[in-house]
Amino acid sequence: MTKEEPKINLIRFPVMKGSFDYNPLIINLEKDANLQMAPYLKERDDRIAELEKQLLRVSLRYKKWRKAVFKRDRYTCQICGDNSGGNLCVHHIKSFALYPKHRFKITNGRTLCLKCHKETENYGFTKENGNAKRD
Repeated sequence: MTKEEPKINLIRFPVMKGSFDYNPLIINLEKDANLQMAPYLKERDDRIAELEKQLLRVSLRYKKWRKAVFKRDRYTCQICGDNSGGNLCVHHIKSFALYPKHRFKITNGRTLCLKCHKETENYGFTKENGNAKRD
């Protein structure tokens, strides 16, 4: 049983100046190629998103936000009261991944020690993993 070759029809669509040819077979081939490439495209998009996140966290804006939260909280963990240097971090109350508009709002940050930070409900949360806790 042989399969018949599909009939290829070129359709002309007028545009503002002149016209162009549209071939539905080419579009179908592009869709097939995109489906085959989908895992690689997602992997690339994930790498780009991770790079953007890393760049944001070393930006001047992020550093100023972090310092403002530390100053407001007097460099003290807001849960246990620890104030030892090198043990403190700034926690995003609303997730960094899910609330981009709140990333640099001082009211969305609080100073926590590493131990208390790991116990927060959204510690380690990302859009990709979809869970709030990680080991």
